[in-house]
Amino acid sequence: MEDMRALALGAVGELPEIGKVSVPRPGKGEVLVRISAAGVNYADTMMRRGFYLQTPAFPVIYLTAFAEYTVAPEMAPRPARRSWSTPRAGA
Repeated sequence: MEDMRALALGAVGELPEIGKVSVPRPGKGEVLVRISAAGVNYADTMMRRGFYLQTPAFPVIYLTAFAEYTVAPEMAPRPARRSWSTPRAGA
């Protein structure tokens, strides 16, 4: 299986680290996207400090705001496109 890079946080108070993780396989109703740009925002810093509204299951991959394009367009409701996303909580 192919690997990808991800910015992951292992626990509250730790510094996030860039590492390799397996590329996820999309399930029914999901699409695979390639992230072209991502940022660490205020919610991410609050999560790292333990002050976020929800406590995620650790380790967690930072991904609250990003630019993307659809990698598997045959699974998308629309043809391959560029977009900006903010995933739902827990995504």
